[in-house]
Amino acid sequence: MALVGCGWAGRRHAEAFIAEGARLLWAVDIDSDRASEVAKLQPGAKAAPDTEAPLSDAAVTMVDVCLPHHVHAAVGLAAIRAGKDVLCEKPLAPTLAGADQMMTAADGAGTLLMVAENECFTALNLEIGAMLVGGAIGQPALVQATRECYLRESFLTDRPWFLREQASGGGIVLSGGIHDFAKLRMMLGEVVFVNSLRAPQRFHELETEDTVTMLLGFENGAVGTLVESFFMIDPTTAGGTEVHRLRIDGEYGSIEVTSPETVRVTTAEGAREVTVPARDTFRAEVREFLDCVATRREPITSARAQRRNLELVEAVYASMASGLPARL
Repeated sequence: MALVGCGWAGRRHAEAFIAEGARLLWAVDIDSDRASEVAKLQPGAKAAPDTEAPLSDAAVTMVDVCLPHHVHAAVGLAAIRAGKDVLCEKPLAPTLAGADQMMTAADGAGTLLMVAENECFTALNLEIGAMLVGGAIGQPALVQATRECYLRESFLTDRPWFLREQASGGGIVLSGGIHDFAKLRMMLGEVVFVNSLRAPQRFHELETEDTVTMLLGFENGAVGTLVESFFMIDPTTAGGTEVHRLRIDGEYGSIEVTSPETVRVTTAEGAREVTVPARDTFRAEVREFLDCVATRREPITSARAQRRNLELVEAVYASMASGLPARL
């Protein structure tokens, strides 16, 4: 396989592919030092500054795209047209138009196109989904979710491309909100209503939104709030750790995430804590991709399945711009 983009996510993807038994043949990055460092993970792997040689290599059957958002579609399309199966970091593209172009090309070429959406492989999320299906709290009615981050120093130092709207395509909604839409849809079904407000900008080096609050309506009648922020400072986030909160209230009780590995289920009969050991989501999504390549089945996080998340992101931006709710 060829890895295109050897930054933080790219290196972890490379490690996951190697751990799952795939062979890394090319590490591609415009930063030659980064490409060389990732290539060292696999004896015999080569570093390259662009995709010309890797996409021409008949031994390469899979391409993993871990680049700034604005070049996902161009690189993904080139790989598809070269007949390669593609795993692409989320978002598939910054716009639905770009994502649809990639999907059309993959359908025509008969190649796989999968989105690397790790929320769909997180053990805790899967456990909560199973609890809801099993009726642990009855019909869900209210959802409250937040993604709390303080990433100013990280972006300024490690990911300066994200500061520019032309490269990122969007701010916290496209970066974090798209994750949470994937998670909430997996647990609760389709979101059909969004109303959003952008908070006053505090991360002034960032050209896009740093904090947004959303009101959500689900097809099953549940309602919810979703808060996404790059600029929420507390002792945990100041150290670089994100805090993801989730509570779901239903007709019989509630489910609440109390730590990255624990969830509390409360009903009239009392409360119980359930421990769900974390797993490496990079390896889990890579394992899914490799199995789909071998069996030619549709991935859990296929481009088709994940398109709705990008549609919701665009709806949020439309609502922010107009001051009006959006229905899907």
